[in-house]
Amino acid sequence: MKNAELGDLAQCDVCRMGVRQHYDTEGSLVELDLREAPVGLVPEGLRWCVAGDGTAINLGHAGPETVRVGRHDACHSLRPDLTNLRTLFALAPVAVVGPLPRGVNTEAEIYKELRRTPTREQVRSIICPYCDADPGLPCVEPARRASDGEPRSAHHKERTTAYRRARWQTWRPGTPVPSRDHVRTVACPACTAPPHQPCRQRSGCSRLENHRERAQAFLNPEQGGAGPAGFDAAGAACAPGTAPAREVDERPRSHCGECGAVIFLIGRALEDGLCKLCREEAAELAAEART
Repeated sequence: MKNAELGDLAQCDVCRMGVRQHYDTEGSLVELDLREAPVGLVPEGLRWCVAGDGTAINLGHAGPETVRVGRHDACHSLRPDLTNLRTLFALAPVAVVGPLPRGVNTEAEIYKELRRTPTREQVRSIICPYCDADPGLPCVEPARRASDGEPRSAHHKERTTAYRRARWQTWRPGTPVPSRDHVRTVACPACTAPPHQPCRQRSGCSRLENHRERAQAFLNPEQGGAGPAGFDAAGAACAPGTAPAREVDERPRSHCGECGAVIFLIGRALEDGLCKLCREEAAELAAEART
């Protein structure tokens, strides 16, 4: 969708879904739905597009194949000529995250919901940015062996991260999504890493990703985090006068004894010197030999 990223994110007062705020050519504020609509389903005068500078332009009776539509018209207008459009949008929701749960209204309650670990079904509601698995389907193994395309028992971490970002942008429109460095402004309760330092593995090496407990602590003011009142203004990823810690993966590396791929010498790799894929293939061959 052209220029879809322009405009300020906001929230519809009725359905609490995300919208984009733009100014039209006359300087009036216009709230547009985040989705595109087929031009044939949008009455003349309600068809919009967004210019490269973020200005909302009313197309009148013209329009390309798809157009933008005002949030009022897409959400709660009673015009009968918008019935088909609202039916279409009901089948293709603006955000797979959905609106806030009932009874969640205050900032503290919103942050409490954001700290919840998403379920498997929730994460599967979006496309996986790593393996391109479609919504509703499990992640698949990358095309590295004959069995590529097999479903994975767990999601790729990129998919979970993408869902968390979508949830934040839907429930906290217009506010920045916490970055890795934002989360590191608090100490990690899982590995006791101090503020502004990366989390540590059990071996003492640095982790590229933060522990889940640290992200939850960042959103919880009772644990020293920014919480609902402080994050929007906190902003600083590092303490004044300090530089972000350089992330270096200190784990020893070697090469797989079967395929030659670079592997980390941890866990079972210390015992057999194989990568995960070769280890699984060896286990399958051993199982076939026993039968």
